[in-house]
Amino acid sequence: MPPILVIANPQANRGRVRHRRAQIQRALAAAGARYDWQETEYPGHAATLAQMAGAAGYVTIAVAGGDGTVSEVVNGLMMADDPAVQPALAVFPCGTGNDFAAAAGFVDSDTQTAVCLIAGQSRAIDIGRVLLHADDAA
Repeated sequence: MPPILVIANPQANRGRVRHRRAQIQRALAAAGARYDWQETEYPGHAATLAQMAGAAGYVTIAVAGGDGTVSEVVNGLMMADDPAVQPALAVFPCGTGNDFAAAAGFVDSDTQTAVCLIAGQSRAIDIGRVLLHADDAA
């Protein structure tokens, strides 16, 4: 199995990811996952990392962050050069509200999330794209 790209936002929920990093990494290691951990360094960085992930050979991206980080990653995936290459998305909820993770049915258990990643358990989630052209703005 190719490595998983973990995109972590160290600023999410006032730094909660920093406190959860070791726990998430232990869960991934216990599940036998190979992964690369990349922390975001500035606003929009998660989108840039996600946009390049498919071309870099990642088939799964795990987000360690909150709704803002998940949103950035999804936007980055939608901007990928090859839309046919769409890595799967997993979430280690580390934000304040974690509304997307709750609505999508992601569990708040690092161990269970890691096991699901290795088992390849997934489900499709619809996503829409809206393009607004300057001459269409009203």
